[in-house]
Amino acid sequence: MQIIIYYILFILLSIYILTINNVIVTFVLCLLFYTSVFAYSIKKYSFYFAITRVLILSLPFSFINIFGGDYGELPISWFNIIVVIVLFLNAIYFLFKGYILKTPLSLISIIMILITSIVFISSEDYIESFNDLVNNSVPFILALFGFYIKENITKKQTNVLEKDYVFTTIIAGIGVFIQFILKKTVGIEIGTYQFLGGYREAYGYLFSDYSFYRCISFQAHLYCIYLVKITYITSY
Repeated sequence: MQIIIYYILFILLSIYILTINNVIVTFVLCLLFYTSVFAYSIKKYSFYFAITRVLILSLPFSFINIFGGDYGELPISWFNIIVVIVLFLNAIYFLFKGYILKTPLSLISIIMILITSIVFISSEDYIESFNDLVNNSVPFILALFGFYIKENITKKQTNVLEKDYVFTTIIAGIGVFIQFILKKTVGIEIGTYQFLGGYREAYGYLFSDYSFYRCISFQAHLYCIYLVKITYITSY
């Protein structure tokens, strides 16, 4: 029941950021929300589950900064902060477990992260390079993250996290719907919106990259189909 309340609060928070977005209020509300969800999840499940849940729930705001503003002006999002925490946890985990030497994928991930870091250090434009560093490193960081998550999260908890992921796409879908309604009824443009080619309209919620929005939505749709299939099979 409590997670349903968090879901509702997250929807309201998303709508607030999309429509009003006072920078101080947004920062405080997001901080309270993620802290509260983390505390609840760690109490009910585990630390590993909690950090994974807040990482997933930070996805809708991954293309805006922690104040709800343009990511290009301040390339620090809640998603980035949590990824850094995850990277730190990975370092500690691998230091004690020694999995870097045991799994080829983890070793490759470490090498790729080092390469992107070298590119960042050698760049003259640190702000733009930092964006590239984060975007290029995240897949490899999450690949590393999966190793200790696999050992510390149960199958039941994984199913809960998968539903959280689907919920984040619902958040984005609600945002796009609100964008569309406001644009068509009162002509107000909010979030990421473009009028292309003289006749096409693009709505992207808070994602500046439309392909990212399509990607997470498509993956969530596949998971929903999977759930329906499993439910149907187990019911007969």
